[in-house]
Amino acid sequence: MINKKAGLLVGTLLVGCGGSGGGSSIDLERYTLNPYTAANASVSNASMTGTWVVVWSIINRAKGLDGAKVERETTHISRKEFVVVRSGDDGLEIATCTNGFNLLSLENNYWTTSGGSVLVIDKSNTRLSEGAVSAEYYADLVDGGRATFSTEYRANYYKVSDATGPLGGITWNWSDQEGTESDNIYCAGVNRIEGGAQRLSLGTESGSILSIGDSIEVGVPDARFQDRAGSGYKAIELTLGIGDSSFSVYDETDFGFSFNDVSIEGGDKSITLYGGVSAE
Repeated sequence: MINKKAGLLVGTLLVGCGGSGGGSSIDLERYTLNPYTAANASVSNASMTGTWVVVWSIINRAKGLDGAKVERETTHISRKEFVVVRSGDDGLEIATCTNGFNLLSLENNYWTTSGGSVLVIDKSNTRLSEGAVSAEYYADLVDGGRATFSTEYRANYYKVSDATGPLGGITWNWSDQEGTESDNIYCAGVNRIEGGAQRLSLGTESGSILSIGDSIEVGVPDARFQDRAGSGYKAIELTLGIGDSSFSVYDETDFGFSFNDVSIEGGDKSITLYGGVSAE
């Protein structure tokens, strides 16, 4: 059994439900960049460095093979993410919630990242966009059988501050060791998933990452924490509904949120985490 609990997001919901093809409604409250127009207009356009907000529109598609059934063939996701762009030893670098910092390289009217993204320049040093469709891949289903999956996404970036410091901090404790560890957060995001589920993801200075959701997503661990801040690499990951995890996201504003009671338990170890972020 899965023990998944997500706290209600407190504050103003940013957009109402949209529509899909054929007139069917989409049960999803979408994020927008509207709350960031004033902040974006006030930042320096002399450099890319600063704090950025990214709003993603994501569509996951699934198709069962050989009679296998998928719960939802199309899933819409709206994601809001805060990231920091700063000057590093090798040039500009952008924080990610999956792989620490990626290097940025300028190519004509777009930036490429060492992680493979292509960021189109919409407005010099203050607005970017990207979009892609993934190749199909295969994955096993929880109830047996296999399916093909693909992802289509569009993202828009607004620079909202010239600050390049951390967004906030995270503290954690492993069940099999004494004391706590802490790290600075440079990437933080929340997914709103069609139907009401959520996913929280964080990336830190050391490259430690947290990803935790309150619904099963094929090809995505239910919960994962990779600890690269301490002495040696340590990780816990739950997949396909195995193990217990829970989290709460609260005090959400346009520029940040807090999280607490993040708990991941699997096998002979568990971990708890808490912290918060602010892009102001």
